[in-house]
Amino acid sequence: MPKDDGPADADGGKECAYCGKMNHMVAGECMACGQRFYRMCPSCGKPSWYGDIVCKYCDEPFKKYCPKCGKGAALNAEVCGKCGFVYFSAADKPPVLSEA
Repeated sequence: MPKDDGPADADGGKECAYCGKMNHMVAGECMACGQRFYRMCPSCGKPSWYGDIVCKYCDEPFKKYCPKCGKGAALNAEVCGKCGFVYFSAADKPPVLSEA
């Protein structure tokens, strides 16, 4: 499980969140372990750095937060992994339209 992005050093390098090695900020992946430093925005499809809270292109958030305990979760999470709060039920989801 990845931890939060590591700190940047004085030379503009970034610590890999997976292996802890320092890398140049221009690198798209860790030179030691190969882990990508970016992800594709699920809303607009453009790349954003891991650790960004919102997409720098479309401002869509990458996480939602539990209103009960405050733990962050993926946007598609249905239940909080910490306290069990149900974000939405099957009845709240929009129906899937079939082609007729």
